[in-house]
Amino acid sequence: MTLIAINENSNLSFLTKGSRDFLVHRAIVLGLYTTTSILVKGALDAHGSKLMPDKKDFYYSFTCE
Repeated sequence: MTLIAINENSNLSFLTKGSRDFLVHRAIVLGLYTTTSILVKGALDAHGSKLMPDKKDFYYSFTCE
């Protein structure tokens, strides 16, 4: 009885994946990549960063300063 329920056509909507799933996946990955890139850039360019202590010598600053 359970094999018949698994193989029915009504359950196929849960098993199929289409191009929309691929596009949603790509959109989520792009958003996560962009967010991560912004956070890493902000962390590396911060004033108190130990990774780049001579930031003022590169003449780069935020527009609000």
